[in-house]
Amino acid sequence: MPSDFNIFSAECFNLIEAILWIGIGLGLYMAHKSFPVKEYKNIVITAILFLLFGVSDIIEIYSGAWWSPWWLLVWKISNGIALLYFTFKLLKSEKLKRN
Repeated sequence: MPSDFNIFSAECFNLIEAILWIGIGLGLYMAHKSFPVKEYKNIVITAILFLLFGVSDIIEIYSGAWWSPWWLLVWKISNGIALLYFTFKLLKSEKLKRN
């Protein structure tokens, strides 16, 4: 952790964010067997994406910015797009299942 870490810092916010995303990823992975078999793959992919997003926040703590180094920005953008895609795909399948 950076030496100037305090509870009101951006680093603390990123740590809380990382814990949240990793927690969501772990929760989804642990619950994936309760979803229909045809959704296992999408649930596991979404869980991995949430875990990776949390890891990117941990890296951001050490780099000091989400846009630097350049590959962290690419990682966050591509991960965010993939997360949106798979989340909407899962929501759509759940909605269709209810109708």
